[in-house]
Amino acid sequence: MTAARVVEEARHLLEEGRPAAAERLLAAATDVDGLAVLTEARMQLGDLDGARVAAEQAVRADPSAPGLFDRWLRLRGASAAPAGFSLDATLRGTSTPGVVLRREAGRGGAAVVYEADDTVLGRKIALKVAHSPREQRAQLTREVAVAVAVAGPGVTRVFASSLEEGWQQLEWAHGGALAAGAPAGDGWVRALVRALARVHALGFVHGDVKPSNVLFDARGAPLLADFGLAARAGEPHVGASAGFVSPEREAGRAAAFDDDVFSLGRALDAVLGASASAETRALIGRATSRRRPASALEL
Repeated sequence: MTAARVVEEARHLLEEGRPAAAERLLAAATDVDGLAVLTEARMQLGDLDGARVAAEQAVRADPSAPGLFDRWLRLRGASAAPAGFSLDATLRGTSTPGVVLRREAGRGGAAVVYEADDTVLGRKIALKVAHSPREQRAQLTREVAVAVAVAGPGVTRVFASSLEEGWQQLEWAHGGALAAGAPAGDGWVRALVRALARVHALGFVHGDVKPSNVLFDARGAPLLADFGLAARAGEPHVGASAGFVSPEREAGRAAAFDDDVFSLGRALDAVLGASASAETRALIGRATSRRRPASALEL
């Protein structure tokens, strides 16, 4: 297996909520991408000392890699504790007054997400910061526009954004992500289907339905997050998450609602597996079949 393929597989394991398996796969990593994913896996496991070592190796390999130096500096000052670490510092260099960072909650190829406090309005938020705002401006513009267009039940709210500086203030999901485990039972599955159906009814394909993009609020209600790959049905579609992309889209087909249907089925299967109810198992089977429903409206 090539180094790139190993990293891709490790990312897939992280998205499924299996950081220990990802860490084992990357134990001998020496390339920047592998070390960055290894850092994330160890952070999820609460091994901050191990994460710091991996981040330092990555920085030495490529100090200019987006976000790595910042992450290493913060890990260097972190104490080894299973609960993670507190940044306890105000974000500098942006027009986000009163936003205090608490910890890094997630990181992808395009952006990093922090758990933060909005001290002006007295609420917890998620602060999503793009690695390269200038280069990503068109994508950021589209992502925010789609999120606003589909705003409503079952979708993470956008409170504020700066396209110039590449950040978004988002609703904080107190219940965590599906990638970290689902709430007891699977009564929330139908609510997630309804949220996706509403997005489809508005003409949009989410484009990246996976466990890390399904969040839960404090009541355990599901929220669709991250519309960075969203598109209108029929538009060209670029980008995908390995393991959750439909065969048709992987072959280059334009965006279609049933891509999301397939991805939803794969995400549910990856997290719930044999623990799913008979009803949810049937839904997963329909969603991932070759003759799956044309949109979530038909699930």
